[in-house]
Amino acid sequence: MQNSHLTFTGAAAAKDHWHPTMAILLVLGLCGLGSFLLLSVGSVLKENPLFWRNAGGYPLELRTVVLCGYYPLLLLNAVLCCAATAVGVHEYRTTGSFCGWSITVVAVLWSLLFLNVGFILANNVENLLSGRPLHFHSIP
Repeated sequence: MQNSHLTFTGAAAAKDHWHPTMAILLVLGLCGLGSFLLLSVGSVLKENPLFWRNAGGYPLELRTVVLCGYYPLLLLNAVLCCAATAVGVHEYRTTGSFCGWSITVVAVLWSLLFLNVGFILANNVENLLSGRPLHFHSIP
């Protein structure tokens, strides 16, 4: 007997059927994890005071990459999150159920995006509340 209500299917049920949306979510998840790794490195470097001074020993080319590439990479990650969410919603609308790992992929991608943005915002809010300029970095 088939249920007419919406169901949540776990990993065991996902092995029985493979939807094209699962492959798309897998690719989006892997691309998202790789780009979030780069974004996390950029976030840490961006908030490191020694990174922007010659005293840190970082190459000038790396500073240029972080300066010019950070926000486009942040935008790419936001687009990947939106795309993964859209694919998950499409899966729900076509099959009437959510696969557990698709929810996990979407949740992890959004969580990583908010963690990176939160890391950057925390320093800037602290600077503004302390009366310092927005992108101020104290010398350690």
